[in-house]
Amino acid sequence: MKKLFFLAALLFVAALSYSQPTSKAMLMRVWRVSDGDNVSVVDSSRKVGFNIRLLCIDAPEVNNLYSREQPYGQLATLQTRALLLGATVLVDTFGRDQFKRMLGRVYFGEGVTDFGLYSVSQGWSWSYAHPGAGEYLKSLEALNKTAKKEKRGLFGLKGRKTRPETWRKNKMGSPREVLPPGV
Repeated sequence: MKKLFFLAALLFVAALSYSQPTSKAMLMRVWRVSDGDNVSVVDSSRKVGFNIRLLCIDAPEVNNLYSREQPYGQLATLQTRALLLGATVLVDTFGRDQFKRMLGRVYFGEGVTDFGLYSVSQGWSWSYAHPGAGEYLKSLEALNKTAKKEKRGLFGLKGRKTRPETWRKNKMGSPREVLPPGV
């Protein structure tokens, strides 16, 4: 048991070495948490703000226009809100995804803890491949495996756990049509 704990701690420390903010990181405040892997941030002047899709993590889906709620979606969202909502964070951005969402990493707790690494290590989200993620993705995958093995977060709860990517493919179907009111 001590070896397993030591290995998990070593993996987390190794992952942190790939998670230092870059020099372009911006100091922002989280004003909204949409779900476990999407947050909205604003600067201190409240003039600059944007939505961030957290890089390389995928949390269970919550009800929205495009998909039905996935089991544990609200729980993962609540965990994210508890840590990030209202917090001053460092935000590193890395371009946009195929849906034109800003991709980024968010550092909380005095700007030293990468939320993606934390969320995956605690079992509240899965690692999710993004092109060019390299060593960061490898760190997330190792933490994901450890969280699952140790039954942390969602993995410690009853019921079948389905990766959000698989859930979207199987349960979502095509996006719901948006109809005008009264139609």
